Amino acid sequence: MFGIGFSELAIIVLLIMIVIRPDDLPAFFRKLGHYYAQAKKIFKEITAVKDDFMRQMDITAAVQDSDTQKVEDKKTEASSQASQSTKNPSEDEPAREELEKLAEESQRE
Repeated sequence: MFGIGFSELAIIVLLIMIVIRPDDLPAFFRKLGHYYAQAKKIFKEITAVKDDFMRQMDITAAVQDSDTQKVEDKKTEASSQASQSTKNPSEDEPAREELEKLAEESQRE
């Protein structure tokens, strides 16, 4: 427990008993228990907030990965369409414009 051995713990208890009168010990330990309960409650709340934050970050990362994959799929589709339609240069224009739009979107992210 915190690197404190039995002998150190016994000395601490004896010092507490000397400093705090035996009549006041029950009130002292009640107050100590109250502070411990408050600290435990605060720790539990902090842990819950941290877990909620991590869960939100995981969801955000998953959405970003999904969006990135969609953009990559669109780029691949547009480039394959552009390479297939090399017969008429006017047919390449919409595919080229779509590729440029996708490139701008991915740079913004």
